[in-house]
Amino acid sequence: MSDDWRPDRSGVIVRPDGVEDGVITLYVVRPSDFLGSMDFFATVAGWIAEGVEVALSIPGPVGTYPARAVVTGWLRPAVEDADPADFLARTLRALDRLGEHDFQPDGFETRYAVV
Repeated sequence: MSDDWRPDRSGVIVRPDGVEDGVITLYVVRPSDFLGSMDFFATVAGWIAEGVEVALSIPGPVGTYPARAVVTGWLRPAVEDADPADFLARTLRALDRLGEHDFQPDGFETRYAVV
């Protein structure tokens, strides 16, 4: 993967969640222009073409678990048509839907330290 994949540049963290089951999770910390890049399209399309499942995940509000969904089937038509514009539209729609998730509390108490 190119240097453009660095999370501080791309807004995407490639996580090992589910990798033992053949799933790569893309944790989208913040949507960015990188999601519409040919690098992102080619890499993710390549994974899907090789039979790797792809999940998208987004952070929830503070104090909640992130939302995550396997989106391979949703993205596959754009991959099969080699259509980066449709792929981006599908990716953004999936992220929007994840944002509608019923985020569950993570059980951690937020604490602040003052020095």
